[in-house]
Formats: sequence, C-alpha cells, structure tokens
Amino acid sequence: MSCLAYFPAVEFTSGDGLYQLKGKAPFIHTDGTAWPADVLPGLQSTDRLLGADAISWKYDRGDIITDPGNPGYLGDPNSTRWPFDNALAANLVPVSYRQYWADNGASDDAFLLNRAINGRPRVAS
Repeated sequence: MSCLAYFPAVEFTSGDGLYQLKGKAPFIHTDGTAWPADVLPGLQSTDRLLGADAISWKYDRGDIITDPGNPGYLGDPNSTRWPFDNALAANLVPVSYRQYWADNGASDDAFLLNRAINGRPRVAS
C-alpha cells in the first residue's frame, strides 16, 4: 500500500517551500533568496530571486491576461463561447502550456518550478 494512503492531501498556503528536483538533495527555498544554481542553472537572472509563485505569475502573464483593459486580455473563461469569443484565446487553443511559457521567455527550469508548485502526478524531474 502506498504511504500516500496514510497522509491526506494538504495545501500549504504559507511558509518556505521544500523542494526536491532533478534527483538532487531536498532544499528549502525562501522567497527573496537565490535558487540553488546547481539544481536550477537554467533560471534567467531576473528569476533567480523570485519566489515560485512570482515566477508562475510572470510567465502565465497573469497581470496581462486577466485585465480587460489590456490588449493581451484573453477574455472571460466563464463565457459559454470562450475561448472562441476572444481571438487571442482562440489562437492559444492548439498551444501547450509548456509552449505558452516558452513563447513568453520561460526557461525549462522556470517551468519545472511551476510544475512543482502546481502539481504533477509524479516527482518533478
């Protein structure tokens, strides 16, 4: 039996994150400190001191796609016609989430952090 059967899923909403990535030793990351370069050498210099949530917001372009006054707004996902009632959103239909991030300048290591904090059915590697 899996040990997961004994531990209920709990969302952590505060505190420092514990990560184990790429088969390296686990580490704790505190927002505002640099990510370990030996684990995430591909992070852009502008991402090195950002927290994982801030990196995700940056490459998801959250400030742009959710602002109806911004030309990059992707429309209302609650609309029954979405994404096809918004040309920008409709153009993203064939684009994978990973490709969307790459198109917005994200490195593979930045995407790995996104997958680590937003869930994935197996250990991030």
